[in-house]
Amino acid sequence: MNEPYYKAYEKRYQAAFFAGAERWGHSPDDEVLYNTLKSWV
Repeated sequence: MNEPYYKAYEKRYQAAFFAGAERWGHSPDDEVLYNTLKSWV
């Protein structure tokens, strides 16, 4: 039986965090992202 897709992602995330990843995505001081989001809100 196949696992639901989200269970596979959970294993990947756990492996990444175990390897030392602290977060996903952009850095907190990403000006381009900040300005883009600010223009949407």
